[in-house]
Amino acid sequence: MVSDKPLIKVAFLIAITFFTALTLPTLGLFFFGAAEDSLDKANFYNSFASYSLLALLALAILEEAVKRGALNYKKFGWLNVLIFEPEQSMLKETPLRKYLTFSNVLNAGIIFGLAITLLGVASQTFFVALPSTEFQVTETGQMILATEPAASSETLFMLVICSILLGIVEWYVKTRRYGETTRVILLMFSTLAAMGIWVGIHYFRYGSLQTQFFATLMFGFIGSFTVFLTGSPIIWYFWHFFNNIFLKASELFTSDIVVTIIGFLIFIYLFILILKKLLFSKKSMG
Repeated sequence: MVSDKPLIKVAFLIAITFFTALTLPTLGLFFFGAAEDSLDKANFYNSFASYSLLALLALAILEEAVKRGALNYKKFGWLNVLIFEPEQSMLKETPLRKYLTFSNVLNAGIIFGLAITLLGVASQTFFVALPSTEFQVTETGQMILATEPAASSETLFMLVICSILLGIVEWYVKTRRYGETTRVILLMFSTLAAMGIWVGIHYFRYGSLQTQFFATLMFGFIGSFTVFLTGSPIIWYFWHFFNNIFLKASELFTSDIVVTIIGFLIFIYLFILILKKLLFSKKSMG
């Protein structure tokens, strides 16, 4: 059985993050006319993401030290990095655990994110406030800057929070020898804690949320719940990404156009998945 390698997973996460949180916004700033003030906002989110990545790297190094016996488990067993850990999910003791493959969670994240965003555009109810771009920026540039690096940096920060919360729960349950029911209950309380931190971040960033308070609260609850349910932040990230980009698109274009585009994307993605499944089944039978 292949041993877990948290350092490799964190290194992969760093590479992906620097593309989505640094390269993508930089391309937007360069090609689509964003002003210096927008660059300052991007740099803020990049710094936010960098600190989160450093925290994840530190957790990964310390977690590895615990596994190797360099650190005492009874004192430091709560150190944990949550990137893709189905064996730490709420579903690990259920028949649904076998469906928590990387491809399934990835597909679920894309479809879930697009579907919820479709409902948001149709009803004009969104779950995340957007960073503003006040100066001369083309529509494409505004959509990029409204999406990244905010989606990556905020999700990364919450990944640090969820990693620590999950680590504490796993460590507490193991050292106290509690059962699975207790573990799931504690993870539900962890979901509420993560939700509170998420609301606090947005209150600090955007001021009094007013009518957006409940939507932000629900985004924090459902997002963190998907993290603990699947053992991965994939679903939350895609939901965050699609919410941001299509919220900005609905401000720049008509909602009907955006609804049509999202519906088309969902149809195409499902069509590809179904076709791939059929071809794979046919090949295995042949």
